[in-house]
Amino acid sequence: MKPTLGLISQDGICPISFDFDSAGPIARSARDIAILMDALVDREKATNIPNGTYVSHLTGNFSRIRIGVLEPKEWHMPPVAVAPNKEVDDQQDADASAAYERLNSLVAIVKQVEVASLEELVVDGMSQIQRVMVFSKLSSKDSRFRQAIDSYLLKLEGGKVQTLDQLMQFMRDNAKQEMPPVSQYDTSGNGSSIRHY
Repeated sequence: MKPTLGLISQDGICPISFDFDSAGPIARSARDIAILMDALVDREKATNIPNGTYVSHLTGNFSRIRIGVLEPKEWHMPPVAVAPNKEVDDQQDADASAAYERLNSLVAIVKQVEVASLEELVVDGMSQIQRVMVFSKLSSKDSRFRQAIDSYLLKLEGGKVQTLDQLMQFMRDNAKQEMPPVSQYDTSGNGSSIRHY
């Protein structure tokens, strides 16, 4: 589950982007998620949380739930994020469609919603998905990831590595222990990084 940004403290968690990071539970049931949310959320700092506990709000059915979904075929990851793979895309499309069908029998409403496409999410000539991608254009000083990781590394007590540049150099210097074959990654900052699996 991805909670609202800021609902759970990010202290000590390695960031990707201050704009999107949100720690949250992964569990097998809604009850397990509610239990974890009760433990993770700091009620003295968080706003917009339910009265009582998350567990106390479990109803046992989905009959009043309304869900907005995206058309899976329109929401594949862009080439800047991951190398295109038709088999993977087709499987994800089929799995998402099957999940939507299953939800139709369980909840009050499943409605397709329209939001700006990834291609439309461009500001100052840069794709916003690219702006927040972990490995995208690491050399760029305005990279949101670079800003987030530098801030995180500076806060680590006793750490010898305090910037992304130092971390990347450490990984190059210790590639046999720290990295898969270098050919898998583009660490030059000239484009996207993950090209092969």
